[in-house]
Amino acid sequence: MLTAVVFLDVSKEFDSINHKTLILKLQEVVASNSVTQWFQCSLNDRRQVVRNLSKLTEPYLSSAVYSGVPQGSILGPVVFSIYTNGLPSKPQECSCQSYVDDNQLIISFQMKDINSNAFADLRNDLHRIGEWCSNNLLLLNPGKTRLMVFRSMEMR
Repeated sequence: MLTAVVFLDVSKEFDSINHKTLILKLQEVVASNSVTQWFQCSLNDRRQVVRNLSKLTEPYLSSAVYSGVPQGSILGPVVFSIYTNGLPSKPQECSCQSYVDDNQLIISFQMKDINSNAFADLRNDLHRIGEWCSNNLLLLNPGKTRLMVFRSMEMR
């Protein structure tokens, strides 16, 4: 038995979250308008400071920030998970495993089927994921995306 796993890497995942798309997705999963409005307020008019030893600069109001969530924030991984909630449902032949910004596309097949449709199915599902990422303003990083093929030992 062979198992092919594609480890997907999204470029600058937390920086790429589009605020308008995020708010729409939050409205789908959050029952309360006040919670969605709180998220919207937390993303708008963010201010930045720089700490140099014990000194802080004056707060700087970022101009026109339309994407990204603060990295290192407690809600960052939760927001990213909500944003990418639809990704695992896109593959039709492979299974997709996701944990925050780590995604794997997995397909298993028999050694005798190596020249069959398994890799075509994998390629088609990768294309579906690429389209979904593009539609959600995310970019797969081909330089960091990896394919690994595992083989189980035959029992005699």
